[in-house]
Amino acid sequence: MPGDMRSFFGCASDSKTVYIAGGHDQKKNALRSVLAYDVCSDVWVALPDMARRRDECRGLVYGGKLHVIGGYRRECPGDFYFHKSAETFNVDTGTWNPVEEGFVGADKSPKKYLFDCQGNMYKSCSPYLERLYGSTWHRFVEFPDDVRMGPFVTTWGETRMVVIGSKNWDSPLNCYALVFGEHEEKCGWTKLEMSEQFMGPVAPGLFGCTLQL
Repeated sequence: MPGDMRSFFGCASDSKTVYIAGGHDQKKNALRSVLAYDVCSDVWVALPDMARRRDECRGLVYGGKLHVIGGYRRECPGDFYFHKSAETFNVDTGTWNPVEEGFVGADKSPKKYLFDCQGNMYKSCSPYLERLYGSTWHRFVEFPDDVRMGPFVTTWGETRMVVIGSKNWDSPLNCYALVFGEHEEKCGWTKLEMSEQFMGPVAPGLFGCTLQL
């Protein structure tokens, strides 16, 4: 990436562009800057800065918009003020929408949020996956017992989600696919095979990915 070294940034992509938002520099200062990488042309472009500094934020892309959720201000050593707000960048107009206050709940974890392919927003609140209806969160489906410790959820194609987690911190990871039926009450989990060598939690903010199959 161009510019000074940055870490713990929000990262998201659509079919052709990778977006890097926030994070912190080598002096641990939180950043407002945003970069876009065009995969086909191998070109980096600097986008307009966010309204707020956001370290360890969550990046999501849907519907031609980059959503940056939560993050720490960290403008000086020992300053760990947490943002519960979110910002949205419109790719077509090249502008940021006004900051949306109070977006992140009391759990203070922006890493738990995701979109499905229809633009519905979800968040992982073990033992449940919750879905946003209008402005209210509702329980959508319950996680299987053996993935409730540190569950990481991502989309898989147009009709499925995948959750990876374990029963205990020292237990092997388990993986399930959530298949959506015609009606939400019919969706169910299907267990997928995983090697016993996989242990420990998935770190969604740093290493999580979205499957596009």
